[in-house]
Formats: sequence, C-alpha cells, structure tokens
Amino acid sequence: MHATEPSRKELLDQRLMRVIFFGLATLLVLVAFHTYSGSPRAETQYGEILQEKAVFLDAHPRQGTVLLNADRELIAEFAPGDGGLLETLGTVLRRQRLRHDAPADTPVMARLHEGNQLSLFDPTTRHSYNMTSYGNNNVAQIIEFMIEDK
Repeated sequence: MHATEPSRKELLDQRLMRVIFFGLATLLVLVAFHTYSGSPRAETQYGEILQEKAVFLDAHPRQGTVLLNADRELIAEFAPGDGGLLETLGTVLRRQRLRHDAPADTPVMARLHEGNQLSLFDPTTRHSYNMTSYGNNNVAQIIEFMIEDK
C-alpha cells in the first residue's frame, strides 16, 4: 500500500505547533535561568541608592503596627487600623515571608533613590516594593519615619 502524503494544512499545523513548543521551551529556560542564577531583581530600575536604612516593620490586625530602627528602638507605633500604608506594607511583608518560609523577625531595607523614588527591599524574600505608586503623601510619611534620622 502506498502512504498518502500529508496535506499542506497538516504540514502547516505541525510547523506551527513546533514553533509554539520551541517558543515556550525557550521562555521556560530563560525564566529558570534568571530565577536560579541569582540575577538581581527589578531593584536596579530605581536608580542609585542615595540613602538606606534597616527597619523592622510589624503589623497585626489586632495589635497594631510597630516600626523599629535597626537597634530595635521605637520609631512609630500605631493602634489597629491607624497604621495606614505602613500597616498594609507590614501585612504584605508578613504574608510574603510566610509564603517563602522566611524568618519573620528580620529587617527590611528602606531605600531612597535618586528622583525621590522610595522602595522597600526584603532581603529574606528578595522582593522589592516601589513605594512611589502609593502617592506623594504616603511616600513623604514613609520617608519621614523610615529614612530621615530624628
């Protein structure tokens, strides 16, 4: 018996599937390489770090929000519900650390970059949070509490 040759449509479908598979495999390899090579995260996009300060940020819905400096001296304390953005940030940090099985009692780095860009970097999870998107008033409050020495 003589085998029939595949139609042009079938050949096109096979080529298209191969291209899609190759593209996805390449993407997977690139993401795996970036993840496991220790490449820097998006922190580099903020520009040069002008000032940096280690702070402890702890937020609990029933106990309030506490902000401590690197020596564990009190910078600010807020009642439950009064912490605003700092309370939200503390909650996000705690959740991310739970997800990554990272220690909860380590400081985060508050970083002031050129152009008045503010970011928080958590060395335990290697996550960086750009604070500029939270508005000028919130950024000014965070800079006052976390960066400026009193």
